[in-house]
Amino acid sequence: MAEPATMHSISVLFADGTQEGMKPPHDPPDYFGDLAIDQIIEAVTAGFADYDLKPLFSIIPHEHAVIDERQAMFRDVADPAIGAAIRKFATSMRATRERSTFAQKSYYPHQAAARLVEAIDQYGDGLAALVEDLGAATIGSSWLSVFRDAVQSHIAGPGFVAMREEVAGLRAALAAIRYTVLIRDNNVTVRGFEDEPDYNAIITALFQKFQQGSGKPHELEIDRSPVMNQVAGEILHGVAKLNADVFARLDAFVIRYRTFIDPVIARFDREIHFYVAWLGFTDRMAKAGLAFCYPVLADDHNIRVESGFDLALAHKLLGEHRIVVVNDFHLDGVERILVVTGPNQGGKTTFARTFGQMHYFANLGCTVPGTAARLHMFDRMFTHFEREEALTTLRGKLHDDLVRVHALLDAATADSIIIMNEIFNSTALRDASFLAQAVLRRIIARGAIAVCVTFMDELASLGPETVSLTSMVLPDDPAERSFKIVRRRADGLAYALSIAEKHRVTYQRLKERLQ
Repeated sequence: MAEPATMHSISVLFADGTQEGMKPPHDPPDYFGDLAIDQIIEAVTAGFADYDLKPLFSIIPHEHAVIDERQAMFRDVADPAIGAAIRKFATSMRATRERSTFAQKSYYPHQAAARLVEAIDQYGDGLAALVEDLGAATIGSSWLSVFRDAVQSHIAGPGFVAMREEVAGLRAALAAIRYTVLIRDNNVTVRGFEDEPDYNAIITALFQKFQQGSGKPHELEIDRSPVMNQVAGEILHGVAKLNADVFARLDAFVIRYRTFIDPVIARFDREIHFYVAWLGFTDRMAKAGLAFCYPVLADDHNIRVESGFDLALAHKLLGEHRIVVVNDFHLDGVERILVVTGPNQGGKTTFARTFGQMHYFANLGCTVPGTAARLHMFDRMFTHFEREEALTTLRGKLHDDLVRVHALLDAATADSIIIMNEIFNSTALRDASFLAQAVLRRIIARGAIAVCVTFMDELASLGPETVSLTSMVLPDDPAERSFKIVRRRADGLAYALSIAEKHRVTYQRLKERLQ
């Protein structure tokens, strides 16, 4: 390719235009499955297979500057004018790739060359329209602004202008070609156009005087497949021989511009769909009345969320036209661990997933569920959810739990987030309580932030670092869960007494009935 003005490496997702040291994990971390993050990414990227977005949703930048720019990008893409410009550009790029791919796979070289010219023409038109549309918009992100200015310089450069002029000249030359096809028996002859009469017009005029009213149309079905058959290919070959100069120009053009999409443009086309896909996913929920916000990411451990919810569950419930319950939570001062207790099936695990999901996607630079959110910029995230006993390890379930917890505690730092769901439930209550308290004390000493879902109420009162949260039931029907999680002293007996009262089996009720 005759190089157009070369752009520097530019990205709208990474700070320096590269992904140096920012590779996605070879295998998804355990917490992807535990927190349903894998389900969310699957739903977000559905319909965007061409862009290979899943790796982009697996790389945490760990830089405030990058997260700030990503939030600015989200705001820009959410702007109606900018969003429309990006969607139009994406449509143009899809058409460009389709034509380019067809050119590469075409059996007939002349057809392939013509399709490549069409692809490059589409590419040029798409870039010009993008620059014009973005030039008329108010851009908040410095990344998008830099990209727009770079593309503007790129398409004004002599190399790109020369390519566009050559495309226009070739398309005009090809459109001007006239030829005649003679078909006699099984022979097809191609020759130059010699001002032969238009037999279609002659026959129409001849039978005009016999026409009575509007006749019934008898239209010929024409094969409009882009793939040529052998006869059409031979005709095109003959046309090329008759117009050797034009097709020689076409062949030379193909050699020079076989690779024509600038890597920066291709990268932008992929990376911008990180924002398009996420906004498309969350907009569907927002239209159902669920709130999303731009979180504040802090290095300290003070956390506050208003009206947060589980994205994976919300996606499922909205598909079933069911209500999504939202929850508030916060950590202040020395508080580090949210201990969640309450009745089974009361939303405790959902709350733990919400906490992890919100931190994960906030650290990606995405919007998060809720009306307001202040979250922690973490270095690593860990989960400890129940696993089936692995026969290959020759370890019992408790032994396996201890090995996993030990590895987790060794790797965690004061900036880590740890989410544990019903740990040590394979052993006796007394042993489970002893082990769980020891684990929480290690987390407290480490200074990490944690959520612990448990049936052991005593874990909620280890010290000022632990906060007791309880899943609630409906006041009028203690057997029904409200799925609200509130700050409240852990007291599992309260639920038992409420249910006993409902069914009139408390000591007092039984005594009254016996009397």
